[in-house]
Amino acid sequence: MITNPYPFAFNLKHTKFYFQSKGINGTFDMVVIFDFRGENRFNLALGVLIEGKIRFDVETNNHDFRKVFETVGAAIYHFFEAYPHASLDIGAFIEQRLLVYNGI
Repeated sequence: MITNPYPFAFNLKHTKFYFQSKGINGTFDMVVIFDFRGENRFNLALGVLIEGKIRFDVETNNHDFRKVFETVGAAIYHFFEAYPHASLDIGAFIEQRLLVYNGI
């Protein structure tokens, strides 16, 4: 159940969602990306925006894991409202993250 996501903004195509992670290590600009792979397939990615570049290898360690994943969940819900027939692949840059994603 999604109860308390961060507020987010999104692009016109509903494929990039932007929010800020706020916690013990500061504020980080985050982006949820739905990357088109062809034939109505998209890959889901979560990254940190640093100096205008999206980084997938950065861990914020902000202790806001639940709120970040609720925000990702809200973005997924919003994405499927725009693309109801899409299928979604979820991968990870770091293997440990993939284990976490599969556990959710």
